[in-house]
Amino acid sequence: MKLLPLILAASIFVLSTCDENVETTTTDVYSTGSTFTSEGDENVENTTTTDVYSTGSTFTSEGTTTTEETYSTTQQWSTLASESTTHLSTTVETTDEADNSVVDTEMEDMRLSEMIRNVIATYKEQGTVIIPGIDIPDPMTLPDKEMVIGPTPTSFYNMTAHGLSDFTVDHINTNLDKMQVYVAVHMKRMIILGNYTLNAFFLKSKGPFNVTLFDVETSGAVALSRDEDGHLFANESQLDMTFKDTHVDFKNVGMLGHIIQAAVGSVAPMLFDGVKPSLLNEINTKVRKDVNKKLKVIGEKLLTNKTEEPLQIALEEARNYVKNKGYDPYNIKDYVIRHNKLVGNVSHFVLYGLSDFHKVGDINLSMDKGTVQMGIHLVSFALKGKCKFTVGIGKYWEKSIYTNFTVDHLQIRIYVNQSLDMTQHPVLEDLDLNVGKVKIHMEGIGYFDGLIIVLVNTLPDLIRHIIVDAIEEPLKYKVQEILNRVDMQEVVNKTLPLVDNLGL
Repeated sequence: MKLLPLILAASIFVLSTCDENVETTTTDVYSTGSTFTSEGDENVENTTTTDVYSTGSTFTSEGTTTTEETYSTTQQWSTLASESTTHLSTTVETTDEADNSVVDTEMEDMRLSEMIRNVIATYKEQGTVIIPGIDIPDPMTLPDKEMVIGPTPTSFYNMTAHGLSDFTVDHINTNLDKMQVYVAVHMKRMIILGNYTLNAFFLKSKGPFNVTLFDVETSGAVALSRDEDGHLFANESQLDMTFKDTHVDFKNVGMLGHIIQAAVGSVAPMLFDGVKPSLLNEINTKVRKDVNKKLKVIGEKLLTNKTEEPLQIALEEARNYVKNKGYDPYNIKDYVIRHNKLVGNVSHFVLYGLSDFHKVGDINLSMDKGTVQMGIHLVSFALKGKCKFTVGIGKYWEKSIYTNFTVDHLQIRIYVNQSLDMTQHPVLEDLDLNVGKVKIHMEGIGYFDGLIIVLVNTLPDLIRHIIVDAIEEPLKYKVQEILNRVDMQEVVNKTLPLVDNLGL
């Protein structure tokens, strides 16, 4: 199983139950064939291992020309030696199918816990989220394309795209309200290699080419649906792919070089737009297939093991913590209001039911630049309370009444950030408290207590304000205090074996 689908699948399941003139080595695949010069001479080299194209011209978007380039078609996508690249000479060696099969088998056999550890370790070392072993064809064969460069018809064929599996994950966001998982990944470069034929009146040019795209972003939303049993599965996806910069390299252009030179800036976008549907369709099919496969495995394993959802265990522990620490019932300190000589005092304020909270809706789970954010929505319904309400005018008059009240609900939304660097503690990003409608039941109020009656009408809003003021800021402080004591490495070491026990 590959790790990106694993992360997507696991997230869904939890929610539901570059400097110029720097030479580098890259990879080009030029198929064996004939090379035509502008004069029509034909040099055919039908070798099985190496094709040599000499005395060609390289055109960049800046118009730089380099001569005496030699290209050899060997067989492996070699590592680029520099981060900033404008001139690319390329070498390719393909891996034996049997070797690929061995690698795939090893990835299939690797446990999910081991994959997660690898991602965490890589992020700590490099600061990027790298998913190894993604099951996306690399290189990927592309369909032939017919285009017009300037006034000249041009054919592109024998094309392959390289670098699709060399990406980092920038963003993942799950939104079950919209039934979507949004993903954004980044490739430093993607290279399209192949052959071209350019015809202009009586002149003809034919040879290899490469188009290098820099800072390629692929993003989109994967739509989710539920089957008859209520299980989630990935349905369709809307993906798009963009790039920031490009380098174009044509060989053997001869006397047609001025045509290529004039139109070189438009070649990459036109060619990219032509092959993008094929690229996205292949990626879409592969990712959707692997996500659904892993979703099915996770669902079956959890059903077979009848494992209690970890989140429910955590919520029960949190309820017990609230009770054991004396927060239910919760005694709120006296609250005094002064307006000129009018004084209001709310005392003996006790709130019941704070420990009886439940998760509402789905967990919001996202990852941005190596920081995972989890958002949870908790609600306590039908809280009860009591307080003493005293109103006085200077030293001349004072009236006290006792009131019982009910609170329709108390909602808390909590967002916690955690870096993939497990040496860092979780951080409370935001905490929002919302208090529902308050109903009061007064005792000790007389028929002629007009001032009291007027003030009673403001009491529900006052009680809501007192509850928010007494809970929100102290709760933020307490949550962060608890998070500061969390050893994330220890949490990972204890949690991942539970994943192994499920056979994932």
